[in-house]
Amino acid sequence: MTKQEMEDKELEVASKSGGSFLYIDGLLKCFELFFLNQNSFGQVFNLSSQFLTWEEIAKNIIAETGNRKVKIISRENWKGSSFLVNEWNLSS
Repeated sequence: MTKQEMEDKELEVASKSGGSFLYIDGLLKCFELFFLNQNSFGQVFNLSSQFLTWEEIAKNIIAETGNRKVKIISRENWKGSSFLVNEWNLSS
Protein backbone atom coordinates (compact mmCIF):
# COMPACT_ATOMS: atom_id res chain seq x y z
CA MET A 1 0.00 0.00 0.00
CA THR A 2 2.81 2.38 0.79
CA LYS A 3 4.34 1.68 -2.62
CA GLN A 4 0.98 2.34 -4.33
CA GLU A 5 0.68 5.63 -2.47
CA MET A 6 4.23 6.66 -3.33
CA GLU A 7 3.52 5.91 -6.99
CA ASP A 8 0.40 8.12 -6.74
CA LYS A 9 -1.93 5.16 -7.36
CA GLU A 10 -5.30 4.43 -5.80
CA LEU A 11 -4.95 2.13 -2.81
CA GLU A 12 -6.78 -1.16 -3.26
CA VAL A 13 -7.61 -3.27 -0.23
CA ALA A 14 -9.64 -6.40 0.36
CA SER A 15 -12.80 -5.86 2.40
CA LYS A 16 -13.23 -7.36 5.86
CA SER A 17 -9.58 -8.37 6.03
CA GLY A 18 -6.61 -7.35 8.12
CA GLY A 19 -4.12 -8.48 10.68
CA SER A 20 -2.38 -8.10 14.00
CA PHE A 21 1.04 -6.51 13.72
CA LEU A 22 4.28 -6.42 15.66
CA TYR A 23 7.14 -3.98 15.21
CA ILE A 24 10.63 -5.49 15.23
CA ASP A 25 11.72 -3.05 17.96
CA GLY A 26 8.89 -4.33 20.15
CA LEU A 27 9.85 -7.94 19.47
CA LEU A 28 13.49 -7.30 20.35
CA LYS A 29 12.51 -5.51 23.59
CA CYS A 30 10.31 -8.49 24.55
CA PHE A 31 13.13 -10.95 23.88
CA GLU A 32 15.42 -8.86 26.04
CA LEU A 33 12.90 -8.84 28.90
CA PHE A 34 12.14 -12.57 28.59
CA PHE A 35 15.76 -13.68 28.54
CA LEU A 36 16.65 -11.53 31.53
CA ASN A 37 13.76 -12.72 33.69
CA GLN A 38 13.83 -16.33 34.87
CA ASN A 39 10.12 -16.09 35.78
CA SER A 40 9.32 -15.83 32.06
CA PHE A 41 10.90 -19.21 31.23
CA GLY A 42 8.24 -21.68 30.04
CA GLN A 43 5.58 -18.96 29.74
CA VAL A 44 3.52 -18.23 26.62
CA PHE A 45 3.20 -14.64 25.37
CA ASN A 46 1.09 -12.99 22.66
CA LEU A 47 3.34 -10.48 20.89
CA SER A 48 0.96 -8.68 18.57
CA SER A 49 -0.84 -5.39 18.51
CA GLN A 50 -4.53 -4.78 18.14
CA PHE A 51 -6.26 -6.03 15.02
CA LEU A 52 -6.41 -3.50 12.15
CA THR A 53 -8.19 -3.90 8.84
CA TRP A 54 -6.35 -3.14 5.60
CA GLU A 55 -8.87 -0.33 5.08
CA GLU A 56 -7.87 1.26 8.40
CA ILE A 57 -4.20 0.97 7.52
CA ALA A 58 -4.79 2.47 4.06
CA LYS A 59 -6.69 5.39 5.59
CA ASN A 60 -3.79 6.01 8.00
CA ILE A 61 -1.34 6.03 5.09
CA ILE A 62 -3.56 8.50 3.23
CA ALA A 63 -3.88 10.74 6.29
CA GLU A 64 -0.10 10.99 6.44
CA THR A 65 0.62 11.36 2.72
CA GLY A 66 -2.25 13.11 1.01
CA ASN A 67 -5.85 12.85 -0.08
CA ARG A 68 -5.87 9.63 -2.15
CA LYS A 69 -8.91 7.41 -2.17
CA VAL A 70 -9.20 3.82 -1.02
CA LYS A 71 -10.91 1.28 -3.24
CA ILE A 72 -12.49 -1.52 -1.19
CA ILE A 73 -12.72 -4.78 -3.13
CA SER A 74 -14.86 -7.69 -1.93
CA ARG A 75 -13.04 -10.88 -0.98
CA GLU A 76 -14.69 -12.65 -3.92
CA ASN A 77 -13.33 -10.10 -6.42
CA TRP A 78 -9.90 -9.59 -4.85
CA LYS A 79 -7.11 -10.27 -7.37
CA GLY A 80 -4.14 -9.38 -5.16
CA SER A 81 -2.14 -11.55 -2.81
CA SER A 82 -4.27 -14.24 -1.18
CA PHE A 83 -2.51 -13.43 2.10
CA LEU A 84 -4.26 -10.04 2.15
CA VAL A 85 -7.78 -11.43 1.88
CA ASN A 86 -7.79 -13.19 5.25
CA GLU A 87 -8.20 -12.04 8.82
CA TRP A 88 -5.01 -12.54 10.83
CA ASN A 89 -6.44 -11.60 14.20
CA LEU A 90 -3.98 -12.58 16.92
CA SER A 91 -5.29 -10.04 19.44
CA SER A 92 -7.22 -11.34 22.36
